[in-house]
Amino acid sequence: MLLLSLIVALSGCTSGGSGRAARATPITTLPAPTATVPCPSCFPPLTLAQAWGHPTIHTLPSALPDNRGFVFDNAVTPDNQWLIGANEPRDFITNTTRLSYAVLYNIATRQMVTMHALLHPQSQILAASADDTWVVWSEADDQPNFFDWTLFAYNRQTGLVHQLALAVRAGGQPAPGPYPVPMVSAGRVIWGEALGPVGPDTLDNAVVRIEDLATGQVRTLAKRAGNPDLAWPWVLWDQFTSTAGTDGTGAIVITNLSTGQTEQLAQQPASISMAGTSLAWDDITSSPQTGSSSTIYLLDDFTKGTNAYIMLATGFDQQYATLNDRLVGWSQSIVTQVYDRAERRLVTLPVTNGESDSWVGNRTLVWLEPEPKAQQDYDTRHNLIPAPTWNIIDTSTLPVQTGQ
Repeated sequence: MLLLSLIVALSGCTSGGSGRAARATPITTLPAPTATVPCPSCFPPLTLAQAWGHPTIHTLPSALPDNRGFVFDNAVTPDNQWLIGANEPRDFITNTTRLSYAVLYNIATRQMVTMHALLHPQSQILAASADDTWVVWSEADDQPNFFDWTLFAYNRQTGLVHQLALAVRAGGQPAPGPYPVPMVSAGRVIWGEALGPVGPDTLDNAVVRIEDLATGQVRTLAKRAGNPDLAWPWVLWDQFTSTAGTDGTGAIVITNLSTGQTEQLAQQPASISMAGTSLAWDDITSSPQTGSSSTIYLLDDFTKGTNAYIMLATGFDQQYATLNDRLVGWSQSIVTQVYDRAERRLVTLPVTNGESDSWVGNRTLVWLEPEPKAQQDYDTRHNLIPAPTWNIIDTSTLPVQTGQ
């Protein structure tokens, strides 16, 4: 079971609420913050109207013609014009013939641009990311482990796609280990992968790599590492010990690739995201008395130290934190909220039908409106992927309300 635990720790899992991998093992309790900071949970959450008035909210249907659907893969272009995801058959669960496609979905016009056909009928996008020029994604068809992955890059200026990397094979089979969760920034893409089977005695096979997409130059940044993130010139990754996240003795390494400056977060959060010099993460704790719970944290500027963070929300399912310079979003079920970094308050997003998540990236906030329950039940009976509506706000347009 330890090998499986290591693989889960290194590769993570995807969620509708984030774009980055997450580890499933409990983590040690974080030390208390060292700075005097606001307490978001000390005040009642604001409604969207209270916080922002009446911002423009674009809605995008995920239901497409020919019994197909758009699956959002937690990525958006920096200009807030295109969501990134897959155009899939809605009967994907039982589909064996029709291909899915990596696509761009225009937020304002609803135009859809196909970047590339996925390799097999059961292929799905594992993770995606975009900067001004490039869209990168990893895909695989071997559920549930996704060992047999391929990593692609699409140039939005030329329309050309090229393969960046693919799973190492051993004995004719893909090596069991982490699949890439690529992040692209300023023309560089970072990812984690396995050079061979990954286990307690072979952690050196887990590496973090970076490629300059203009030159094709690839270098290895770290061994015994995984789950990287990139906000050029800053990069971070999990540095693993021999027990890979099960004893809380690892750390997050944060490095400036231009200056060499290095910081360290002395924990291994379940998931972590970076925007500029800010971090948001979730920490999972577990006890026989209370069971498992998770907490969302925000660190505004890690260059000034890594202990001056604040707690934004806590509960049994607060996970997969994402952020930009205005908001923090995360996966949740009972209520759908974001943290407004300018107003220093939690904001509750309107959802009518069941559960939703909030996702934030670049200058975009996304949350979904599920189908009505009757339609959800119908889809479940007929093995159809859901067809929610996506709500999108350009966070650069949000006002800062006073007097709240």
